[in-house]
Amino acid sequence: MRTFTMYRRAVPTDTHDENQRNAPDQAQFEGVVWTDGTCAIRWLTAKPATAVWASFDDMLAIHGHPEYGSELVWTARADEYTCPCCDKPGTVKTANVDYSEWECDCSCHPDEEEDAN
Repeated sequence: MRTFTMYRRAVPTDTHDENQRNAPDQAQFEGVVWTDGTCAIRWLTAKPATAVWASFDDMLAIHGHPEYGSELVWTARADEYTCPCCDKPGTVKTANVDYSEWECDCSCHPDEEEDAN
């Protein structure tokens, strides 16, 4: 099972009112893809709703909207990944779609500002 959050950075205000969109920095919907490929999304807008799709690709074909500046952020369970530095389970802060690059929030990763000093 994998979970994700969808942000839309540029939803047109002439076609979508405050019931149909959130601010650009707020998530539009969250979703889950189960191991059998079924996908469900939960809208986080003023009029929340839940929809179930046969597959992630089917959902994305309808709700992907690249013209809205859509940004899909995959999330992960802490027990799915271990820190490459300390080998402890970590909470994923950022990750690309296939998790080939990710960053955890364990204490052995100093902030960039601290590295610069």
